[in-house]
Amino acid sequence: MKNSLRYIKNLLPALIMLTLLVGFFERPVLFHDEIINVSQAQKPVIFNYAARPMFYLLDYMGVSFLGDHPLALSFIMLLVSIVGAWFTYLFAKRYYGYSAGLAALSAYCWLGWVYASGISAMPHMLPATLAILALYLYTPRRVEGFGWSGRLGLSLLLWAMLLSHPTGVAYFIPFFCFIGFDLVQARLDKRISSRELLQIGLSWALISLAIWLMIEACYGLFSENDVSYAGSWLAGLDKTSDGTYSRYFQPYNYYFELFATRFQVLIIALLAAIGCLVASWLGDRRASLHDGRGERMDGTGAIAIRLMVYSLLALCVLSTQSWKFERVAATFAPVASLALVCLIFEVLGRVRWKTRFLKPVFGAMIVILSAYSFAHEVDRISGSLERRRGTYSSFMEAIRAAETDQVAYVGSSSGFRLADMPTSATGRRLQHAGSPPDTAAEAEALAKRLRKEGHDHVLIEVGEDGRASYPLRRYLYESRMQRLASYRRGTYELWSLAPLNIRPPAYVIDDVKTALAKKLGVFLRYDRVVRGDRQDERQVYLEILGADIDQTDKAVAAVFESLGYSMRRGLRDSNGIRVKVQIRGEPPINVLIRDKQASPPFRRAEGSASVYLRQTVD
Repeated sequence: MKNSLRYIKNLLPALIMLTLLVGFFERPVLFHDEIINVSQAQKPVIFNYAARPMFYLLDYMGVSFLGDHPLALSFIMLLVSIVGAWFTYLFAKRYYGYSAGLAALSAYCWLGWVYASGISAMPHMLPATLAILALYLYTPRRVEGFGWSGRLGLSLLLWAMLLSHPTGVAYFIPFFCFIGFDLVQARLDKRISSRELLQIGLSWALISLAIWLMIEACYGLFSENDVSYAGSWLAGLDKTSDGTYSRYFQPYNYYFELFATRFQVLIIALLAAIGCLVASWLGDRRASLHDGRGERMDGTGAIAIRLMVYSLLALCVLSTQSWKFERVAATFAPVASLALVCLIFEVLGRVRWKTRFLKPVFGAMIVILSAYSFAHEVDRISGSLERRRGTYSSFMEAIRAAETDQVAYVGSSSGFRLADMPTSATGRRLQHAGSPPDTAAEAEALAKRLRKEGHDHVLIEVGEDGRASYPLRRYLYESRMQRLASYRRGTYELWSLAPLNIRPPAYVIDDVKTALAKKLGVFLRYDRVVRGDRQDERQVYLEILGADIDQTDKAVAAVFESLGYSMRRGLRDSNGIRVKVQIRGEPPINVLIRDKQASPPFRRAEGSASVYLRQTVD
């Protein structure tokens, strides 16, 4: 029985960490910054304009070993998040027991932003994980107990935290402040002499200076734009001062409000623990609060307070920046949740009555309430992904379906970096063909040139109002070419440079097919004549992206109505909607509209519909 309980206790942390995989393989690229990271990971140059070489080194290694797919980068951050979760569990368990470890682990995985941001192709979980690892290694030892090798190893870890993302400065500065505070305290406690204080402090400073000089040397040798590491920081500060990021402005207390909102469960649990402590004190006034029973270890009170101060200092450092993002909260959430859990169990360790009973109860309460919050978070993210279907995911599927490895891009050079996304996601190579033409004649010449160069598809940067790209898109439309997909609310469009084939004899089904292609973003999967014993049948199969069965049904009805043909609807069943179109002088067209019948490469595409057109051929 004891062995079974031990196995269950060891299995629970692993099961909690595995919840980070929920919906992972269905997650598409979501926003612009992730696309930049995906495209940047294709290059071996990690010392670039962004002050995060550690992150780009991991990205490049991930792409090299796992392939150039957005999920490869997300998987690297998933591993980083799991490492952070494991050390969070070990830290809380080391000082406050199994219940605290389980509570800290569930808060890490389910209450913070780890699930939403930590498994994306973004670097914000990397500073948090390295900060937890540094705390785990530093806390059990006195600062004077570190030799030269220990100081070098910890300094490298702290600098790696700073090099992973600029938000790492929120942990970098407070950590060195704590080292200085511990040195002064060691001198006041007469554990070290003044000479030793000077030697140890100077060694920490010299090691950090040497690491910084090595970083600057690497930037000088390998940087792609001749910028130094300090220069990249100054460039970011310049953009802040000149108002470049003013549209992202948030008040100073923005992160504190996120902290209070997301960690309500832990804050309520902390207040409840304080209430138990007060009740215990009132029940036994003769007892001293400093000799409480339980499993508390010596010095754990200082550890809990230091963690709380450390997380609050990190919040203050992050809040000094005028522009703020919610996803940056994944940087401070792990350490903040760990600090709150440790503080809760430190308070419970000082309660004189039923301590052994209170800790499992509070641990179970935190786990259950965190799981409840996690379920809502999964639903929220799933709903967000559903709303964004037909944008990035459909766009990547459209690029992947292209019949050539070369897709031309027409648009601004700044937008071309954004257009790198399908290259990394699908293996299709984009070639910049210049800016959109100004006249119809230039548009025709550009389309013919692209066809001559072997391009079968063109990606067009439409722009905010669409005026700059109008001549080219108008020419493609009038040339009966297909608009295959659009994304970012129509800011970019993918067009086929091959006009729809009109095979003789020109049946009405050709007009229907062309009208549907112009009205909807479609893929022509096949157009064939099936030979029968008595008669032949023309079959056309169209795949429509970003539309469900009802939207497609309305669009098909509008097309037939515009052509002047009458429709007779059949029953709607599990196979779809059946429509029969009566055409004077020709055999009727049988139409079947089906929902989510995605065929390769659309097997994972959501919100797609299929239209089958069948007509007897004389």
